[in-house]
Amino acid sequence: MTRGERLRRARKEQGLTQTELARLSGIKQNTLSQAENDIIGLSIENWERLSSVLGCHVGYLVAGEAHTQETKGSSKSLSFSRWVDVPILDNSSVACAGNGVGGMAEVYADACESIMLPGELLGTVSVNADRRPFIVTVEGDSMEEAGIMDGCQVVVNPEEEVYDGDPALVSFGRNGDWAVKWVYWQRGGGVEIRSSSLRYPPRVFSDGDIQEGLFQLIGKVVRTLGKPRRGA
Repeated sequence: MTRGERLRRARKEQGLTQTELARLSGIKQNTLSQAENDIIGLSIENWERLSSVLGCHVGYLVAGEAHTQETKGSSKSLSFSRWVDVPILDNSSVACAGNGVGGMAEVYADACESIMLPGELLGTVSVNADRRPFIVTVEGDSMEEAGIMDGCQVVVNPEEEVYDGDPALVSFGRNGDWAVKWVYWQRGGGVEIRSSSLRYPPRVFSDGDIQEGLFQLIGKVVRTLGKPRRGA
């Protein structure tokens, strides 16, 4: 079986179309089509992204290694065990990866559609409806060097802990602007948010600012999706 055939098999085992896999992996659908037909090769980075989405070891896709992972003497399938319905915010409510475009009072208020995602890609899924994962659209170029492109969608999980250097959706300023930024906790209190682009200077918020509501951590960005299809 060729690499392309293994890729096609793994995709179909997860019940995904090429378009859906392209959206989840951030790899163009045309590229996936050519890879499945063994017309082109893929970088190891792309194989790793595909293995993460498809729930199989990268060695299986690249070299045909066993489609299971040995764990404590037993064979454990890497197929996804659960799927989660993740709401998508209306396109008028975007997470701005630039200077911010306006705050949102309720995360789920404008959710008009949703997509099913493998639970294993989301991290801890809270039983609290107000802290479940959701999807927002990024607008702006300040995080493009980090692979978070203008117009792409990101999955935000409020239940996941945010460590130094993690990308997160935050709300800041008097207007409660939303933005995707890197988060760095400050010694002695406070937080600094940074963009991947040097064109956007970092901003620091003290404990006092946080108490006044000038900064709020909404949730960790756990997944970057591709741009939504036109008309979707």
